[in-house]
Amino acid sequence: MSEHFTVTKLATLKDKLGKSVEVKSCNQTSIGPPELMAFFYSSLAELIDLGHGSPWPGYTSKSMAVYIEINDVIVGLIMFNYNADQRQAFIVLSAVNKEYRNRGLYKLMHYEFEKASKKLGAKQITSLVHVDNAGRLASAKTVDFVPQFYKMIKDL
Repeated sequence: MSEHFTVTKLATLKDKLGKSVEVKSCNQTSIGPPELMAFFYSSLAELIDLGHGSPWPGYTSKSMAVYIEINDVIVGLIMFNYNADQRQAFIVLSAVNKEYRNRGLYKLMHYEFEKASKKLGAKQITSLVHVDNAGRLASAKTVDFVPQFYKMIKDL
């Protein structure tokens, strides 16, 4: 298979422990590095197991990602879709490996994601979060997300 995706190093930063982390981006995740999709699916499975996610993965052939590597291993991911008409970046899934949480990785990754979104032309970032996903709700607040809508559902 020929490669039609680009991985770009965005920054080398320090986490809360003073460890170096690499923040990278991938412009087309559907054909991007296999380890990126493996991380996406394992994170999605965790959300589904917790009752916080849907089995519909939400990405498209044009989905992009900003992610964090430590020692060449992906430990965090923000996968997103960009809508040029709405000038909006929509987060499909964001996750940090359990073993690497509470090190400030999400915040580091998110600010690089914001820069990448602005470069695409985005004026807004959106995300759906399950009401019971306390960890994600807390991390969203640390990067200044505010709730806008409540989605009401009734099972039949």
